[in-house]
Amino acid sequence: MDFNKRSRQLLAGINRQTPAELIQVRIESPESLFDPFDPSPPDNKNINGQLEEYLVEAVKAIKLAVPVKIRVVVSEKSGITDDVRATITRHFHRKAEKTIAANKRRMRAGRINLITGVAFLAVCLAASQFFALPVFREKDLFNTLNQSFGIIGWVALWEPATFLLYGWRESAQDVTAYVRLSLAEIEFAVQGFHEQA
Repeated sequence: MDFNKRSRQLLAGINRQTPAELIQVRIESPESLFDPFDPSPPDNKNINGQLEEYLVEAVKAIKLAVPVKIRVVVSEKSGITDDVRATITRHFHRKAEKTIAANKRRMRAGRINLITGVAFLAVCLAASQFFALPVFREKDLFNTLNQSFGIIGWVALWEPATFLLYGWRESAQDVTAYVRLSLAEIEFAVQGFHEQA
């Protein structure tokens, strides 16, 4: 899945008749939106980590069919430009694309680990069956080896199976949150009046 495909899916599911759910944040100035240690050019800056975390958690709590609006309340009007809005949008677009790429890498690694785990399980089960032969049944050591190889083989599948079954869900939720935030309407409120995006 890529960013454009996910954004089309989300846009198709949004009920335009429903009023947008408002996520409001308060800051001193537009500059405090961004990470002060980010050396990137102004139009490519990352958002302040605490603000990003707040927005992501807030948007996850909003139903997918409901549009999202972000209102940034600032104490001073200077510095509010369309570039600030675009930078916020680009930040979440980049986060979504990076997370999608990381998920693809993790899924590929998970599939390779699963194949390796299945091969290892086959070897362990063969060894377990070998130690279960009547020749070895009388000896406690071989009974222990028989049981141990079976257990070790199944344990080797635990991590890849867990990731492929459940591990990707949290990352998928993050991607959805980032895409929704990149599509959100952004407005600024300054001392009692609203400047629409």
